[in-house]
Amino acid sequence: MKKKLLSLLFGVATAALAMAATNSTLPADTNGDSTVTTDDAALIYAYILGTADEAVTLAQVDVNGDGTINTLDVVEVYVEMNKGFSDGWVDVYENEG
Repeated sequence: MKKKLLSLLFGVATAALAMAATNSTLPADTNGDSTVTTDDAALIYAYILGTADEAVTLAQVDVNGDGTINTLDVVEVYVEMNKGFSDGWVDVYENEG
């Protein structure tokens, strides 16, 4: 299930690649448009793959603040998107044994 979820996240993110400029007050809002969407996850993947605009910084896409850009930052974006949904994928995923 974990591999399928990560594959799905990667597929969605790469399909929605977004090039951005600045970060906002929401850590998961990597592209600075004041909303947290799949475009924010796509920007992280673009940074990892080396296809993001040169203006994109590590601080901008380091959502969890650990100094490393990886899938954990993407997961933080999806967790932020899921807030407010009682039956979202995060809850289902955590309740699966």
